Amino acid sequence: MAENILCDELKAASEMGIDYENDVPAEAKQNIKKEMRLATEPKKKFSEFIPDSGILRDYFDYACPLTDAPEIWHVITSIAMLGAALRNKVYIQFGPQKIFPNIWMILLAPTSFYRKSTVLSIAKGLLTKIKLHDDRSSLVFPNEFSPEQMITILERQPQGIFVWSEFAGVLSHFERSYMLGIKEFLTEIYDSPPTYTRKIKDNTWTIRDASISIMSASAMEWFNSKVREGDIRGGFLARFLYVPESKKTKRLAIPPEPNTQLANRIVKGIHEVQDTTGKMDITGITDQYSKWIFRHEDELEYEDNNADLLSGFYTRLSVYCLKFAMIIEISKNPSELQISPDSLEKAINITSWLKSNIKRLLGTEFSFSKDMDQKKKIMKQISKNDGIEYRRLLQNSNMHAKDLRIILETLKEEGFAERKNGHIKLINVSKVS
Repeated sequence: MAENILCDELKAASEMGIDYENDVPAEAKQNIKKEMRLATEPKKKFSEFIPDSGILRDYFDYACPLTDAPEIWHVITSIAMLGAALRNKVYIQFGPQKIFPNIWMILLAPTSFYRKSTVLSIAKGLLTKIKLHDDRSSLVFPNEFSPEQMITILERQPQGIFVWSEFAGVLSHFERSYMLGIKEFLTEIYDSPPTYTRKIKDNTWTIRDASISIMSASAMEWFNSKVREGDIRGGFLARFLYVPESKKTKRLAIPPEPNTQLANRIVKGIHEVQDTTGKMDITGITDQYSKWIFRHEDELEYEDNNADLLSGFYTRLSVYCLKFAMIIEISKNPSELQISPDSLEKAINITSWLKSNIKRLLGTEFSFSKDMDQKKKIMKQISKNDGIEYRRLLQNSNMHAKDLRIILETLKEEGFAERKNGHIKLINVSKVS
């Protein structure tokens, strides 16, 4: 496949009078070779994103048989669980700042048939069995709150995890007049400041050593209806990991009973992990991470679309990569505070998967206006069959021909679509499932 692509490129170059050997820069040749390698490499299984043994592996083996939900959801959920249990007991020194292992994540899928709530329920079922060593309180925060109630809870217990089964509903709740400022508050404490003081009316609260994790899910369409561009540019939504799935690869009619022995081992392991404290040693991965982060940052220069929106996500993903590496390393051996190259490599694989999906979501799912929403709905219609006849697209779109022609012309000018002999295809955009 890759060789055929390269042959086509060489043929086109020759027709334009370009000498591949002498005219193409060495760096461009290296990029072509890299693309060939990626095209021929077998895709990694999600089970390869985590170690072969330890807490993350135990959770994956425990949760996967219980539902036909996507495997990647169990991978990210297990990482978020362990990160919440570690709280701010371990960290990576990052200049003057400390990176803690708290994770904010959202599972996204078209319908309930993907078992979003089931995945969160499995995780929450184990989390509720875990008590903090400090005061025996629950790791899971209550779901019902006002700003005053949330701050009061966090002043008393500044470390734990919120589990929200429908994130779009939470966003709606945040839009109510009495909840104004809650998104800004959460954004400010995401990085776990040593102290945070908040004054509401005549009351003042001080939160010390906060470590807030969030595990949530949402139906794609409902979530999209609640997304505001300001929440992305303002940083609130850019702090989340988006874990979308739009194609089921497994079906399960009747789930089996849970493996209680494995569940008990997971709970015991997470209890023991709370005793792990200290600064992570990253000396063994500094060069490896540097090479990756420079490539990661350079990618934005070649993004023609959504580069300004992507920048916030890219910045956060570079930090999340280190969070993943920290959690993966501790999951293998809670007493080991030196991050290994293998743990970072797994973290990079997870980050790369998440990065490709946030690019797709911004390009073909998230919309911030009626016109953008209509444009992306048309893009989905075109992509379903790898192209579509104009007449059929007009029938399926339920739009006036004039409005459809305007959208198609816009897509063509933006370099997203082409129309030949009445047949329309998407170009330069990831295929939408």
